[in-house]
Amino acid sequence: MPINTLTNILEKEEIQVLQEKFSKITGVSSLITDVDGSSITGFTGFCTLCSAIRQHPQGKKNCQRINGNYCLNDSNDIQIHRCPSIGLWESGAKIYVGEKHIANWIIGQLKPAEFDFGKILRYTDSLELERSWVLDSLDDIRSMDEDGFKMILEILQLFANQLSSLAYRKYLLKKEVHEKNALSRQLNYLTFYDPETGLLNRALCIERIQHLINMGKRVACGKFSLLMISPDKHSHHTEIFGTVGANKIIKHIADILQQSVRQEDTVCRFSEDEFLLILESADSTELSPENIYQRICESLDTRLVLDNSLVKISVHAGMVQWASGCDENVEELIKKSYAALMESKNNDGSSLFSYTDDMYKTLTFEYELEKNFEMAILNGEIIPYYQPIVRLDSEGTSFLYGYEVLARWNHPQYGILSPGLFIPIAEKHDILDELSQYLIRRASSFIREVNTYHNDDPLFISVNITPDEFIRKDFVFKIEKVLKEENLPGKWIKLEITENSVLKGGEDSLFKIKKLNELGISLSMDDFGTGYSNLALLCRLPLNNLKLDQSLIQMAEENENFIQAIINMANSLDMEIIAEGVETQAQIDILKRMGCHIHQGFFYAHPMDSESVRTLHFANSPVECI
Repeated sequence: MPINTLTNILEKEEIQVLQEKFSKITGVSSLITDVDGSSITGFTGFCTLCSAIRQHPQGKKNCQRINGNYCLNDSNDIQIHRCPSIGLWESGAKIYVGEKHIANWIIGQLKPAEFDFGKILRYTDSLELERSWVLDSLDDIRSMDEDGFKMILEILQLFANQLSSLAYRKYLLKKEVHEKNALSRQLNYLTFYDPETGLLNRALCIERIQHLINMGKRVACGKFSLLMISPDKHSHHTEIFGTVGANKIIKHIADILQQSVRQEDTVCRFSEDEFLLILESADSTELSPENIYQRICESLDTRLVLDNSLVKISVHAGMVQWASGCDENVEELIKKSYAALMESKNNDGSSLFSYTDDMYKTLTFEYELEKNFEMAILNGEIIPYYQPIVRLDSEGTSFLYGYEVLARWNHPQYGILSPGLFIPIAEKHDILDELSQYLIRRASSFIREVNTYHNDDPLFISVNITPDEFIRKDFVFKIEKVLKEENLPGKWIKLEITENSVLKGGEDSLFKIKKLNELGISLSMDDFGTGYSNLALLCRLPLNNLKLDQSLIQMAEENENFIQAIINMANSLDMEIIAEGVETQAQIDILKRMGCHIHQGFFYAHPMDSESVRTLHFANSPVECI
């Protein structure tokens, strides 16, 4: 709270009372002014002569300038002066609020022992005052020697200190109230507005929708639309430009949205990367939700410059409409607009989808899975499935080499669910690392039992690790902890990482891979041939395997030269090549011809539960096609 003038803190009446109390005790006239000399209070005890001088424009100007000068010195000691106009004793004390000089308390109008009547008369003549009246007025002014005036000044200092203390206490009280009010305003703003964009937030957005529903129920023609909008690749932008850069993109989108709607429409920031537009009914086709969305896309088509890069922004949108007679409440409307948005996100590029009942069924199913997922892990409903990895001998006979562990959800209501339905939930709740450790624990007893039949050449279990898991600081520690607690040899474990995992992990990736190798764990580069295929990076890493992505295998004949080059490179680096997604005999023949003898795919076996594996593959015998 700024300190400007004394009257910002104290009422004039309070100041006047203290001033008059001083004059009553001392019999000396006084005046309290701002630091520039302008009066704050009315005159107390002023003589008729000084009052007459102040009524003249030039006299008032001189007095005000003189009053302002009394306390200009840096010293806090009170200085004694003679009034330059008529030579009376005058002085002043500074009034402070805290350390700020905020006012002056001026006293005086006392005749010294030596008095220059000629000087007074010359000055009053310039103000056109009658000489006889001036002389009579001077007789009425009290005389005082310098020592007596000094005693009055000591009393003045006590009163000035009292006024300063009173002003400071009042200032602190007002400051506290001001800060509480400011905090209240800030809390109110944060309660209902998004600080980054200035838009309404989720809470106020819900209130607005409820208000429109209540209004619409009272009229026959009430209607409005909800348009939920989300930028494409928000998490990708956060990774590239950081949180600050991603927020600039969000702010840019927010500005475009506000410019694209009418004044009566409402734009809200509903979540981190979702906006909700409340579009009230409009008769014009031009103002329809579809046209507004089209206008938004056109405005966003101009690329945003961020960190010297051009950023292309596209948005997905889902729409739901409400009209008088509809039964939906706020929560249902929001869920429906979100369901339509999710349908839009399943399509490439910008798109607007209107809600249908099928979307809601899908969303309800996904909500139910998300709600029950973590409990499913605790209840053991997430189970490992095993897909054999086979090795071909020189005659083309396939033998078991290991198993890739794949998660399935044995849902009590929906049966076996594929990972595509629940891995995104694990990512959203940041528990992918827990899921991987859980799978290794569940699979440990299986591989231990399997290897009782393969003592001479033990099999391994291979587990996929996502980039977010791999870059965690405690990743190696957690894997080591699982091995110790399950009493599992590291050589029975293979971890599949992607090129992106290594790139995201930076220099720390090499250290982690070496530590895992020291534990006996081998690492495989998964999905090789689909990303950057950074050969320089690959040469630095102590990897054991490269897994050819199934997209290459599915078109093995067309990709034969490329596949052969990868195989040759892997051989030069002493790495094994594993071909995944093998489905036909023709693919096997091509791979064998190129020197790739480790395969995985539906041609050999689909992923299966442990009981099915026990039935089919507990002996180191040729694997038959399923």
